Amino acid sequence: MTDLRTKRTRAMILNGFNGFNALMQQKQFTKITVNDIAAAAFINRSTFYVHFTDKYELLETVFQGVLDQDAIDTSTLYEHPFRMLAQIKGSSLKNMIQYQAHDTEFVSAFFDFFVERLIDQRTEISELDKCFFIGRVNAIPRWIQRTNQKFNIFTDYDKLDDIFNQGAKHLATN
Repeated sequence: MTDLRTKRTRAMILNGFNGFNALMQQKQFTKITVNDIAAAAFINRSTFYVHFTDKYELLETVFQGVLDQDAIDTSTLYEHPFRMLAQIKGSSLKNMIQYQAHDTEFVSAFFDFFVERLIDQRTEISELDKCFFIGRVNAIPRWIQRTNQKFNIFTDYDKLDDIFNQGAKHLATN
């Protein structure tokens, strides 16, 4: 059982005063250091490392908290991954996502958590199909960026889910 001091310190790191959540709306994730996080939470770096191995583990804790608290439906992830991502954008992460949308480290961590980790929990899907799924989900934002498509992964989720499920053939018919 976690003692009260540990709970309080973790809460300070996440939310206290200008904690991590506030930092994530003021500074790009790539540029946030453990020193920044510790200073915002009024703790020492060494105290931070007692609770988290690095800022990525802290970010995953934030993501897991959103899944738990905002009741994000992950059951249709395999069929409609972009609809689930849009749900997440509408969650308590909304401001953070808007601010961090162009930070490559944040976007990578976001996709790793919400796509790779969640699909790994689906035991009825083979490992090969999981890998294909992850590749297809990651391919769509890359395709949008490389070809200057006007799609937004958080607002055009129905169209992107269609592209995800039907491939490029869908674009030729629409």
